[in-house]
Amino acid sequence: MSVLAAPAGSKVIGLDGLLEEIALVLPAQGPLNVFVHHNTLHAFEHLPFEKAVVEAAELYGTEPYMTEAAFAEHLESGRILQSDLDAVLGLEFADGDEPIFDGGPKRSAFRLARLRHLFEVPRDAALSWTLIEGGGRTTFHGKVDAGRRAAILRSAERVHGPLGDAELTRRTLERLWDDLERVAPSLPAEAVGVRRRDQLLAVDDIDVDRFVHPVLIRLCAAFLDQGVAYWSMPGREHGFLISVRRLYGQRLASPNPWFLGMARELRRQEKEGWDAARTIEWALGELEVAPGDRAEFLRRTALALRGWAGMMSRFETRPDQAPVEPWPARLADFLAVRLVFDVFAAKRALRLVGRTAGGFRGLDALQANSGGGVDLERVFQAFVMAQVKNVNLRAFHDEAKAQAWMAEVTALDGIERRRLLHLAYERRHRTGVLDGLVAHCRMPIPEITEPRFQAVFCIDDRECSTRRHLEESCASVETFGYAGFFGVAMAYKGLDDIRAKPLCPVNLVPRHFVAERALRPEEETAYHAARRRHGSVAYSLSVGSKTLSRGGVLAPLLGMAFIFPLIARCLAPRLAERLAHRFAGGPKASPPTRLALLRHSEELDEDGRKAGYSFEEMADVVEAMLRTIALDQWMSRLVLIVGHGSSSLNNPHEAAHDCGATGGGRGGPNARAFAAMANRDEVRELLAKRGLPIPNSTWFVGSYHNTCDDAMHYFDLDLVPDTFAEELKNAQDSLHDACCLEAHERCRRFQSNTADVQVDQAVARAQAHSMDLAQPRPEYGHATNAVAIVGRRSRTRGLFLDRRAFLVSYDLTPDPDGALLEKLLAAVIPVGAGINLEYYFSFVDPLGYGSGTKLPHNITGLIGVMDGHASDLRTGLPWQMVEIHEPVRLLTIVEAKRETLERILKANPDTAAFLANGWVQLARWEPGTDQFEVFTPNGFVEYVPENPHIPVVENSAEYYAGHSQHLGAARANAGLSSDSSTSQRAGARAGGAA
Repeated sequence: MSVLAAPAGSKVIGLDGLLEEIALVLPAQGPLNVFVHHNTLHAFEHLPFEKAVVEAAELYGTEPYMTEAAFAEHLESGRILQSDLDAVLGLEFADGDEPIFDGGPKRSAFRLARLRHLFEVPRDAALSWTLIEGGGRTTFHGKVDAGRRAAILRSAERVHGPLGDAELTRRTLERLWDDLERVAPSLPAEAVGVRRRDQLLAVDDIDVDRFVHPVLIRLCAAFLDQGVAYWSMPGREHGFLISVRRLYGQRLASPNPWFLGMARELRRQEKEGWDAARTIEWALGELEVAPGDRAEFLRRTALALRGWAGMMSRFETRPDQAPVEPWPARLADFLAVRLVFDVFAAKRALRLVGRTAGGFRGLDALQANSGGGVDLERVFQAFVMAQVKNVNLRAFHDEAKAQAWMAEVTALDGIERRRLLHLAYERRHRTGVLDGLVAHCRMPIPEITEPRFQAVFCIDDRECSTRRHLEESCASVETFGYAGFFGVAMAYKGLDDIRAKPLCPVNLVPRHFVAERALRPEEETAYHAARRRHGSVAYSLSVGSKTLSRGGVLAPLLGMAFIFPLIARCLAPRLAERLAHRFAGGPKASPPTRLALLRHSEELDEDGRKAGYSFEEMADVVEAMLRTIALDQWMSRLVLIVGHGSSSLNNPHEAAHDCGATGGGRGGPNARAFAAMANRDEVRELLAKRGLPIPNSTWFVGSYHNTCDDAMHYFDLDLVPDTFAEELKNAQDSLHDACCLEAHERCRRFQSNTADVQVDQAVARAQAHSMDLAQPRPEYGHATNAVAIVGRRSRTRGLFLDRRAFLVSYDLTPDPDGALLEKLLAAVIPVGAGINLEYYFSFVDPLGYGSGTKLPHNITGLIGVMDGHASDLRTGLPWQMVEIHEPVRLLTIVEAKRETLERILKANPDTAAFLANGWVQLARWEPGTDQFEVFTPNGFVEYVPENPHIPVVENSAEYYAGHSQHLGAARANAGLSSDSSTSQRAGARAGGAA
């Protein structure tokens, strides 16, 4: 292992270990086909949230919280109340509060006033103009009310006499400014980055990255390309470094002036067999990087193109996630190539600015500026707050008091203000949810003892509203929530798939391979042959239209042929989609299929996976889910397993709308597999021996819910016995009604829809959104997620939560020791937090953490998106996916005894640390009561409701009608009708007897 040089007495850092540390701070986002949500700041989870967002902001140049302007709007609208600020500051000063100086206001009062009076602080030239031309030093600030102005003038008049308001104001404020400016701190020197590029940019205004990035971006895109490029990058099977050496090691490889001498150096390195580590050490030496700076230098170098560096690292660690071909990418190769380019580009820059004599070491002593001068921005804030707050301005004649005031202003800087405002913002949301649950609990909730049918959905927040509408459509249904892979952690290869894809949480590596096979082999062969013919023709036309010879003929013809379908897709997307499937959709419908679930051999494939499951393994999968959600207590005749996903035409991040529990895949195959396992007689015999009998009168049906167009698809219906026909028809009808209402509720959010969309029109609107080529918002995905509730559905049934909750089924009755809950929380907390935090960070900084607006995005190599034709690989979520999101940390509410949760946290220190560090909010729900406790670093604290009242409506549509904004909790009686439940249960029993 190569070792980086280190100064005497310091720790010697191995390159491999350093690369692992660098990989942690790079984006962990997979290719587009497996885009799955994760904590953007996963490398900082060992820190408290409030410290982590600040450190990450310093590293990445990003924002930790929403802007003050956004918080000001929330204060004005009532989204943040005075009581929230009081509560937050009460906790901040729980250990004591003291005046800023003798006779002055208390620190908590000062902070409250500053948070209530958010004002813009001019910067640089704007501040100079405000002070000199705008009268900022001689007139009251706009935040100073009339009563405070009058009090200041009365006090000034006693000192200066009756000089008139204007003169009194000028004298008083000028003296105040002078008093505060005298004790103001100096501006610090501007730090210059450790990279040679940063130093050259700071002192000579020349950006070396402008030389390197255009070339490096093209090379990365070509290397990782998954079959889009007509000409593939030569030699990439040998790795990125060797491929680039052979490409640019040729004579006359590039006319770029900064490439001078590079070809000869690359040929020398290849001839001597240098690996990436040796190349990196050479480059660091050429750039004259001091040994103590090398670790930070490499980290900053990787972060300069962190999107591409992160994708290289992702291909290295998870090659199974490659859409087509897992090319041998390595982060070390990327850094080696990057540094070689940096060496020659930086040398060219030195020649351009005439600094060749001093070499690179001469840059180390240079600074962009040496600091000095008064920090006028801080003086301005202290000046305005002295006017706003009820304080005697003559007190600032005392230098010690003026210094104390300035110190308090410094302590309450922009980051600290936003931190406190964010806590108040989250508190208002938390209070609304918990108060709604308290009020709902205090009203009777009818129990569904013998449901007409049961349905198991993913815990996804979008299925929160689907379940609610289903319960309102059929009050005798019973719904459950479980992670949408349903315990079937498999690598799945569908009939149309090129290669197997993991369908399980990203922290799991599937050990089982399952393929979808046609019932008749000859039909499968014919189907694949037709697809290949269709693909070959389409590919030939696509490539031919771009070549010199064929392009002259094909481009005009294809342009004319596609102009009318393009117009149709924009004007009538649903009709255009149907016509496209009919006339140009390729092969006809796929043949009937089954999943090859049963394993017939113990041999492993090349990826170390077993082909299928044994009966014992199937029983394990079925038992785990049934016991966890307490479906083993009573089963109806029909049990639906509902996977979900999303399909849309204009959405590169489509996988982000799919099921996170399946690693960014679609949960239909998992639901289908689970139902097939649970229906097998051999599995049921094994489960009966384990004390979990499945009645012969129960049948499982796998299904798939498309959350973008709200269509339902059911699997293997030809296997459903005729005796279940009535139950199946009733269930399908109920789900159809629920999906229509679900589409209706979603339509209220879309900017292109009017508020008066009717229920019977909603599905058509949703389908048009999913098929419209010009629609940048086909689905909002998880953009409303804010809550996770782990407990019995009977306690939240009928509660409107505005599609904002992950609903996780858990019944503590058969789990006295909390063993099931422990496993459940180990999965729910990181998965829910990953989704929640990626939306949080993509909202608070759409450019730094998100991928900006999707309008300039171009897909590159089927792996990611760039802005325009060349940029860093954009990571995070586009603004159109998060624009309606509220950036609050996930409020996770668990129905459990305190001692149970405390034992679980003690046994799982990683989970406990994650919670103690505040990455999610945790609340405990006392079983069978309306009492809640909120988890703090000091343990659970009793929650006292503020407003235990809740709106009561007949159904959800009555409550959300006409509203496009977030709504608070409400109680919808339609899903709680005991009369309807009784009559439907009677009908179900009669049908069963018949």
